[in-house]
Amino acid sequence: MKRFFFLVVLLISLSPSLVLSQNEKEAFLYINEKPVFQEEFIRLYQKNLNLIADKEQKDLDNYLDLFIAYKLKLAEAKQQNLDGEEAYLQDIATYRKTLTLRYLEESKLTEAILENIYNRSKKEIHVSHILINLPAYVYGKDTIKAYNRINALRERAIAGEAFDHLAQKYSEEPDAQKTKGDLGYFSTMQMVMPFENAAYTTSIDEISPIIRTGYGYHILKVHGERPVENKLDAAHIMVMKSKDSTADKKHIQKRILLYKPANRLQR
Repeated sequence: MKRFFFLVVLLISLSPSLVLSQNEKEAFLYINEKPVFQEEFIRLYQKNLNLIADKEQKDLDNYLDLFIAYKLKLAEAKQQNLDGEEAYLQDIATYRKTLTLRYLEESKLTEAILENIYNRSKKEIHVSHILINLPAYVYGKDTIKAYNRINALRERAIAGEAFDHLAQKYSEEPDAQKTKGDLGYFSTMQMVMPFENAAYTTSIDEISPIIRTGYGYHILKVHGERPVENKLDAAHIMVMKSKDSTADKKHIQKRILLYKPANRLQR
């Protein structure tokens, strides 16, 4: 094996034309009389370039030595039939099963998220909220203090005190004194996710649990829900005419027809 490695390295060093192939489909070296193509070397080098910590290994010549050693080890393993051993086959089977399960789990999760977004997009929720400001990076005593404040307001709201009155007096949202915490109707993907989740999982006329976002602590009250109305966006093109004449009207009609879209989508 060492002798073969020496012969390969010697052959490469004496014959640079084998390495510097003009065509990526041409073999630039042979191992056990089997060709190794330039495109494979380039693909692996580019793939691993950002993963290599050692700067010396990023050097193209040094990486070529690593590549040759890698191919020689593979060839030696195949000669010894290591790829046919039971332990190896079991490892490969386990690896494939793990990858398959991970892919299926991620696919199911993505499908569930998309289905949830789709279902939520069918309706709008009318919500009011109270906010106690707390930056996302703040923890410790300030967190406890803010939490106790929002919790006290939640208990008062649950006890029957008017939510809009509490929001107007205590909420730290800008313009809360004018809006009384009323956010109006909104649908999915319009609020930060913790807030959206609370809005869509809280029953009408109920007070939500305390939630934290990047803005601080919130409680919200759901006033109602309604189906999302289909909206139609429209635009128009206008061509001005300078005089009232038949010739001018015909000219305008020709110009406006240039902008008329094809009727392929008409039903």
